[in-house]
Amino acid sequence: MQESVIETRPFLSLVIPAYNEKKRIQSTLEQVRAYLDAQPFTSEVVVADDGSTDETPSIVSEFFRAWPHGRL
Repeated sequence: MQESVIETRPFLSLVIPAYNEKKRIQSTLEQVRAYLDAQPFTSEVVVADDGSTDETPSIVSEFFRAWPHGRL
């Protein structure tokens, strides 16, 4: 049973800290996705939002609806 857990874990976890990044978070995530999708290993992206007062969290959430390798 442990083997299946190991297989489902990503090889790489990328953490992106964010605070009021609405102007550039979309393009950042698009570039990260393009790179990671081309890699031969599994990965995940975690955006760590520290209480943004702009639309950063909603932009990130919307992006990850279409790409399930990330979480906010």
